[in-house]
Amino acid sequence: MKHLIETAFFFDSAASRIMQLADFAAYAVFRWYEANDDTYLKAILRKFDKQGNKLHGLKCYPLASTKDCTS
Repeated sequence: MKHLIETAFFFDSAASRIMQLADFAAYAVFRWYEANDDTYLKAILRKFDKQGNKLHGLKCYPLASTKDCTS
């Protein structure tokens, strides 16, 4: 593996479009989970890979206290 980053690093998301995208996705999931606001998640949920009812790239823990992320 030639392009492996061994340590975490932090930088301003304004410096990278990819980091801005990751920030938006994290915020969308946070708003859905913590504030019951799925406005942003609805905009990106169809972009996640899905096979049948199995969603790839967004991990949900289906406990009684959590939300159903398959819809």
